[in-house]
Amino acid sequence: RIQILFEVNNIMDSSIDYSIKLFVGQVPHTYEEKDIEPFFEKYGTLVNTRIVRDKDTKKHKGCAFVTFQNLDEAEVAIREMHDKVKLESAKKEMQIKPVNNDDAVKLTKRLFVGMISKSLDSDALKDMFTPYGDIVDCNILIDRTENKSRGCGFIKFEKASSCLLAIKEMHQSQTMEGCNSPMVVKFADTPGDKQKRLIDKDNRDVKRPYVQQQSAYPTSYPQPTNIVTRHDNFAMDTNRAASYSAASNTGALLNTFTPLLNTLSEQISPSSTQALVKSLQIAVNALNHENTTSAQTALVSIASNLSVAVANSVTKPSSQLQAQNYSNFQEGYNSAQGYDYSNFQSSTTRHY
Repeated sequence: RIQILFEVNNIMDSSIDYSIKLFVGQVPHTYEEKDIEPFFEKYGTLVNTRIVRDKDTKKHKGCAFVTFQNLDEAEVAIREMHDKVKLESAKKEMQIKPVNNDDAVKLTKRLFVGMISKSLDSDALKDMFTPYGDIVDCNILIDRTENKSRGCGFIKFEKASSCLLAIKEMHQSQTMEGCNSPMVVKFADTPGDKQKRLIDKDNRDVKRPYVQQQSAYPTSYPQPTNIVTRHDNFAMDTNRAASYSAASNTGALLNTFTPLLNTLSEQISPSSTQALVKSLQIAVNALNHENTTSAQTALVSIASNLSVAVANSVTKPSSQLQAQNYSNFQEGYNSAQGYDYSNFQSSTTRHY
């Protein structure tokens, strides 16, 4: 079977969809499908070409979709024409790219191979995948602490179609020595995929309703209302535990305290401490009027970081620093929560 694959690895597998849809920008409004097709047909067989029009008015929108039968041919078209070929009467060169991210990943021509034996080296891995096309690069991931294989690696093919064939033939095709599940073969993550995962993880963390222990609040300030202590000593908002719509504001609220925290780290003094305490007081007062999970989470974090400052004895607050930090906080929190703090401007300063 391997020998046959070596002989026919340039023949497309009819069971695999090798087509790819491209977006083409900077198409003059005078162009129709028949006018744009010749620019792409010279690179390969086209499945479909369509000028994008407004759904209601049918007006030309200055772009088009071109679908190639073979993504290898589409890759050549992108390489030769994207940002290089300017259509007559167009303002700029054509902008050509895959319509969706899944197709864009295919053109990276890079595979991740997991669940492979740790005794396998890069040459052996390359031999396993050579039947599916020419390989540009192959490497095994190494655990630097033990200088041993981590049981996975990456392969980059010359052609994108080779990746599709390799995935079909090799994914979950065998369970190798020392592995507890079949081999994994898939397109490798792009930097964009990794960034998206980090953003998604951050969003999930922000939306969690459980916050730090209630004891982090300074005892001198009133405790937020509607808080109950669970058996694991975590606090949650009983009225809004199921609603996380305000959770995205937590980051904005915390950002308003960044200058205050910097002041604390750079200038440990009674005046700066007083300004920090005053701002925290304003935030707690605001929380009593708008009791959201995101605000509680932010305030607990703030209180924890400022616990040392609150404990200090303050006798003479710096009015200038206090006003500056209060102004920064008020502006940032108003932006995050949409609340008017004008009622709190005359709040009495507390001394500790």
